[in-house]
Amino acid sequence: SKKFAVVYSDRACPAGEQLFETYGDNDNNIYLDYHGFIPTFNPYECYPVQRLPFDQISMSQSSNNKMAEERRNLLKKLNMNNPHPPQGVRAMMCLHEGELSAKLLVYFGVALMNTQAETDKCLLARSPQELISRCFDDKLKLRAYQDIEKWIESELARFSTTIKADESSLNALQDTPLPFNPPPLIKGRQRTAVMYRLTRKHILDSIRILAREEIKALQPDDGSSDKKKKQRKKRPKKRRPGDDEL
Repeated sequence: SKKFAVVYSDRACPAGEQLFETYGDNDNNIYLDYHGFIPTFNPYECYPVQRLPFDQISMSQSSNNKMAEERRNLLKKLNMNNPHPPQGVRAMMCLHEGELSAKLLVYFGVALMNTQAETDKCLLARSPQELISRCFDDKLKLRAYQDIEKWIESELARFSTTIKADESSLNALQDTPLPFNPPPLIKGRQRTAVMYRLTRKHILDSIRILAREEIKALQPDDGSSDKKKKQRKKRPKKRRPGDDEL
């Protein structure tokens, strides 16, 4: 007997129409490792966060630091208690382009808490969003967003190339002739490698832009606008003959 597989469509299709099968909601790692390509645009692509600069102390020291333990216990209640995963452990979170993750803000905000009173008032929070609304004032948010911006810049600095350099490389690897005329297969592999790393940089850069917007909105007014208003006071009108008689 012949062996065959039956695939059912999820909607009605005219006979003879070409059908397309989705690869699923995967990030570019799956496409590159198992299929040998990455999509030009992938809404499911993300930047995996393996490690964050949390507490700036080692796990062995954390037991001797009371506030570090309080911060970790707070994150543990939200299943976010792995700020320093060992090698080989799956990412603690995945960041998507154009999205400022609430989890990311929680990590950096909780790391700034210095008193037990700050952590105690957050213990009833049941989600990252609730913790932010319950415990984060504008001052804490501002400092957390500033630290997020610094962390993103440090992540981008880990790449051997810049966004601008990768974009220039992609333009050079288009169908226009290259000085050394590489074989098409090598050329395609180079393009895939550059695209893979560039999409991850774009994710970080988009989040950095959002963080900067939040910083700008939260920064206190230094009063410069009021000074300008005072400097723009109207000059007194010149007296004209007969004004006193009016």
